[in-house]
Amino acid sequence: VADSSANPQRDPTRESRLQEFKKRRRTTITAIMQAADVHEPQMRQWRKDRLPEDSRMSLRIEDVLAGKTPLKPTGSF
Repeated sequence: VADSSANPQRDPTRESRLQEFKKRRRTTITAIMQAADVHEPQMRQWRKDRLPEDSRMSLRIEDVLAGKTPLKPTGSF
């Protein structure tokens, strides 16, 4: 029987996918933000599910997590 007190958001959540990507790629949220070309406020909104799925910034973050947009090499500006 499923626990109804579990996270009511879709599974997996944006945050859990972000953390899994970070762990798997051994990277940082900053590197993901740079690759997605988003700023901290937008990343925070996305992580809290306050940025619509069809917004350009959401799509750019999703592209990084899906591997469609590569992370920038370390030390590049």
